[in-house]
Amino acid sequence: MDKRIKFFVGLDTHKDSTSIAACEAGREPSRFVGTIGPDVPTLLKVLAKAGDPASVNVVYEAGPTGYGLQRELCRRGYQCQIVAPSLIPRRAGERVKNDRRDCARLAELSRAGEPRPSGYPTKRTRRCATCRGPVKTP
Repeated sequence: MDKRIKFFVGLDTHKDSTSIAACEAGREPSRFVGTIGPDVPTLLKVLAKAGDPASVNVVYEAGPTGYGLQRELCRRGYQCQIVAPSLIPRRAGERVKNDRRDCARLAELSRAGEPRPSGYPTKRTRRCATCRGPVKTP
């Protein structure tokens, strides 16, 4: 864990809303910050309250928002990770799933260094994926 990180923010993103939870670097449990719309400027206002972008680690589940949110947050200086839902550890018998629990759990797991971020495409890999050579016929 990087010593400069002061806040760990977990996001549960959907097409219509984004739920936000945050926890500090200590042992305190995470707290639910609120639910906002799907727009990035509002999210940036909420994240600005946490402090300097270099001291905030943001993590969210891969889903309908794709990589656009991750690219925008990284461009603004935030450390952002995308975690595959299948790689998030679950307790036995934990079947109830809601936005508050999910974002709080992501924030706490991020603080513990638990979730392994899934690979996301860089400019180079995106460019290579879209380049296709001519099809050779025998």
